[in-house]
Amino acid sequence: MSLENRVCLLDCTLRDGGQGIEIAAKKGYDRTFSQTERTRMTELLEKSNIEYIEVGVVKNSIDDLHKYSIYKSIEDVSNSIPQKTVKSSEYAAMFVGPDTPYGDLPEYKEGMCECIRVMLRYSELKKSLDFCKVLSKKGYKVFVQPTVTARFTNDDLNLVLDAANDINAHAVYFVDSYGFFNSDDIKQYFELFDKKLNKGIKVGFHAHNNLSLALPNAMELLNIESERKIIIDSCLLGMGQGAGNLQTELISIYLNENYGKEYDYCAILDACELIDKFSDEMLRGNSLKTTIPAVCKVAYQNSYELRDNLKFSYSDIYRILSDIPDEILEIKYRFTQNDLKKLIEYFRTK
Repeated sequence: MSLENRVCLLDCTLRDGGQGIEIAAKKGYDRTFSQTERTRMTELLEKSNIEYIEVGVVKNSIDDLHKYSIYKSIEDVSNSIPQKTVKSSEYAAMFVGPDTPYGDLPEYKEGMCECIRVMLRYSELKKSLDFCKVLSKKGYKVFVQPTVTARFTNDDLNLVLDAANDINAHAVYFVDSYGFFNSDDIKQYFELFDKKLNKGIKVGFHAHNNLSLALPNAMELLNIESERKIIIDSCLLGMGQGAGNLQTELISIYLNENYGKEYDYCAILDACELIDKFSDEMLRGNSLKTTIPAVCKVAYQNSYELRDNLKFSYSDIYRILSDIPDEILEIKYRFTQNDLKKLIEYFRTK
């Protein structure tokens, strides 16, 4: 099988970028997506021939969060899809966990988001996998996503892969949530997934760019010889949480020039115009606040708190995050104020 037919892109600017804006808003950031911008971006991405467009996230909330591309239900997020008679792309939405009661999940019907991505909650893995199963039975194409994949043991991942096989998931992802994967990690996860998954299930890769390795890691994945179909996630101008994501404008032109894809690059560039106003480092681009935690292989939010609110020097941030004792090692892949307090106390007693 030619790589042209093996690989496809999923643009998650509206979803990952929207969540990034929501996080930034808590620190005073006041720019959001307008309805016109969300619609125009979706139209341009469809014109570009990108195979999957993620239009938002479903999250239980009493607040109206549409300006962050955060919706209350599948029906709600599906209503954001521009109505056209012919569509070149498939539309996706993400659930941030298995919180929606099963009875509130509608059966899939034409015109709705057909692809549902489920962020597997590490602390509720079985519940998350059961949630995937229910969505599959209701007719959706389910994308199984063990977010912060590095946190999952091999036993955990085998459980995920077995469950994906059981429901014949559309795709299973490995997710570099904190942007510290290297080429060996890419090979290791792909080989495990490729070996264990049913033939028809795609393998997806979601990269963050804390160490500027998102594009090299995607290229590493592309170079692995396999018949397995793959999906690569990307965002316009890399917009997203933390240091941002693999840039759509880079991976698309790379695939056009090297693997025979035919993405409309002018449409992608026109979509990039809509992102230009989001220039804050909280939404895209590397900084020491995102690089240091990736070097230390920990959640990037720790670094933001240490620098912005607690005013630690960069060298002290590195010392704190690079020397986590075994008795609190589990906090590497999560952020809470209590966890960070433990780290600081340990640092000050050394």
